[in-house]
Amino acid sequence: ITMDGSLENSVFTSTAPHQYGLRFNGTGARYDIKSKNLSITGVEEIRSADAAIQPAGGKVFVKNDGKLDAFTNATIVADTLNRYHTLTNAGVTINSRLSYSGNADYRYVNISSDTFNIKLGGFEFAEVTPDGRILDSKGSGRLSTIARASISEKDQVYLAKKMLYVGQMTMLAPFKNLSLRGQVLPDLKKYPMIGGSWINYAGSKSENVTINIDESLKDGGKPLYVGLHLKYGANSHGLYPSFLSMKSSADDYDIFLARGIFGRDEPNQRFYVKPQNESDNTAEFYDDQGLMVLTGHFNLLGVPTKVFETVGKATVNLDSMKYRLETMMLFDFPLPIPTVQKMGQNIVKTNLDAGNSNAAIEPDDEDFVQKLSRIIGKTDTEKYKTNSQKGHIPLFKESTKFLKSLVLSKADLQWNATANAYYSTGPIGISNIGDVDINALVNGYVEVIQSHSTGNELHIYLDLSPNNWYYFIYRNGQLGMVSSDEEVNRMVNTGGGKDKGVNFIDINEANRFKKRFLINYHGISEEEYNKQLKSPPKAVKKTKKEETEGF
Repeated sequence: ITMDGSLENSVFTSTAPHQYGLRFNGTGARYDIKSKNLSITGVEEIRSADAAIQPAGGKVFVKNDGKLDAFTNATIVADTLNRYHTLTNAGVTINSRLSYSGNADYRYVNISSDTFNIKLGGFEFAEVTPDGRILDSKGSGRLSTIARASISEKDQVYLAKKMLYVGQMTMLAPFKNLSLRGQVLPDLKKYPMIGGSWINYAGSKSENVTINIDESLKDGGKPLYVGLHLKYGANSHGLYPSFLSMKSSADDYDIFLARGIFGRDEPNQRFYVKPQNESDNTAEFYDDQGLMVLTGHFNLLGVPTKVFETVGKATVNLDSMKYRLETMMLFDFPLPIPTVQKMGQNIVKTNLDAGNSNAAIEPDDEDFVQKLSRIIGKTDTEKYKTNSQKGHIPLFKESTKFLKSLVLSKADLQWNATANAYYSTGPIGISNIGDVDINALVNGYVEVIQSHSTGNELHIYLDLSPNNWYYFIYRNGQLGMVSSDEEVNRMVNTGGGKDKGVNFIDINEANRFKKRFLINYHGISEEEYNKQLKSPPKAVKKTKKEETEGF
């Protein structure tokens, strides 16, 4: 028996109770009396639950038991109200007006507009609340399609550039975006010393992938970090970076830690960690260049100390494993106030006699502003910049946080893996000594040694001229000092210095440090060093940007 008719007026309805009134429209049909099979053509779609299923070629085959034959290469549109989701290449069986089964391809477009084919299946039908909760009750009869996919690493599905995903993807038909619950892996395969950890993630495909970096972030129960660390017990090659990775040992020291929101900034081709408080530590990783940029507070001795504070920016080149730090250092040495004032006054006079007019502070310099804001905050930094346009303002008059025995506004450091030490390069900028404003670039040497055997050490040598210098060493919680100024030495060596726990040290110790520093880090020979002792140091030359090494 052959039948023809218009689409809108030709309705095929199931009378089987288990199909709950399944019906659809078609333009033609052929009924085989002998086999009791019905072939229907011109079918645009069949409604089941909240979906419209579109048969390939518009053909439907009804078997003699009233069941529809399974479809191949069909299209599923869910739901019919919003039509948010179109599934293709579907192998689907329509069970009734209320359910269907099978699987289909979902064209997943991530936040970066990259496209992946996801195989969705396991169709379920339930009531879904406006906030996305799935209810056990089906009393309303308003059932929504729910489909899921399980994504494995071999599927290579990225939620964003360089953000690999594994886990569950769930489609709730009334909602435009898939919900995700699984793990992400930042794609850092080029640098196996960092990364490599799968991180729990829950979100939707519409949002940028962000992860909260805090103490609770773990992989397999072990904490993950972003920062710089120092190996416990190491006397060389102790410094290493982390970026969503574990420490080599739980006992390793944290030189720098970034906490906050981790994400991907694709236009600038970088990963970042941005804190809620803008004065807290930040981290950036430019993976194409292999550069980590860490900005904020550093514990150069491995643990926080009240003796000195370091802020600034560290750049880590992962290809060469070179570390460069641009820092500001605040030292709160236990020196008597008269000693600090005398030292400051002598340095001012020495600079005036030498004609040293190279300022250590430039209020508009971006690096200086960044360091200053870590101490006093962005608002007060902007205020300082504005007020400084009328003339130089000593830092300690802007904030009492700078009223320290020694403030270095500029100390550029590099890391020497063999010595397990940070050492200064180029001139040193002295902001102030106590309440004496210096604001001058001077020759000098700073070294921070990390030694498990002998203890951590901090050395500062201010080399103003062959006849004017000051040397400090902080070791095992004790400060030692000696200088070319006999009056300062006397003040340190008498009651005022000793009462505060300051040790007057032998001048030979200062000479040995200077010699070792210049030979080890400047590469000069002992003969060249001896020549330098007989001639005055070259005047400090200020450049727009100090030349860097190893980058």
